[in-house]
Amino acid sequence: NTDPSAPIFEAAHFGSTEDMLDVMEVLTEKVREAKGG
Repeated sequence: NTDPSAPIFEAAHFGSTEDMLDVMEVLTEKVREAKGG
């Protein structure tokens, strides 16, 4: 969702208006670093 005012953000514990693939790329990298690999 690219609308920061969307109703889903009122209920969500985490929200992002960024491209999911960009977020997942960085998240995957950070998890691998944290796991030591």
